[in-house]
Amino acid sequence: MPRANPWRDLAPSPSTPVEAVVDIRGLSKRYSGAVPLFNEVDLRLDVGVKAALIGPSGCGKSTLLHLIAGLDDGDRGSIEVCGQRIDTLGES
Repeated sequence: MPRANPWRDLAPSPSTPVEAVVDIRGLSKRYSGAVPLFNEVDLRLDVGVKAALIGPSGCGKSTLLHLIAGLDDGDRGSIEVCGQRIDTLGES
């Protein structure tokens, strides 16, 4: 079954200011058992901020973007976009 689109209807209204466009707290992801890809990532991107993810191959850059886009699930932590938690939108 396709995952719900976590970005649908997230644009903030002009009357509802948001402090951060993306707010990640304590995000962790593991693959293949107990090997952590990354652990306890905190990232806050305020309105108007531009950022780049850099690092060596295999360090989790693309995985982090997949988590923000809602294409994959993290093991722990939270992801908010425009003040709304997106890491729980596909859950029943």
